[in-house]
Amino acid sequence: LEEGHLKLLYQPFVDLKSGKLVGTEALIRWEHPIHGLLRPDQFLDAAEVSNMMFPIGRWVVEQVVQTAQAY
Repeated sequence: LEEGHLKLLYQPFVDLKSGKLVGTEALIRWEHPIHGLLRPDQFLDAAEVSNMMFPIGRWVVEQVVQTAQAY
């Protein structure tokens, strides 16, 4: 968290009939300096063991709110 390696990617949900955006899902990724972009299943178990789930969750909410405010 402190080094800024976590990233959020946004997956849009589109109504197929109208083509309108109806929602968005935030997807967390870890931009690992050696292993590249890691999916949650590749790092969240370690985050849970190291008691980082709450700080990561708080960070996700803060980032989503900041992104939503920008639009």
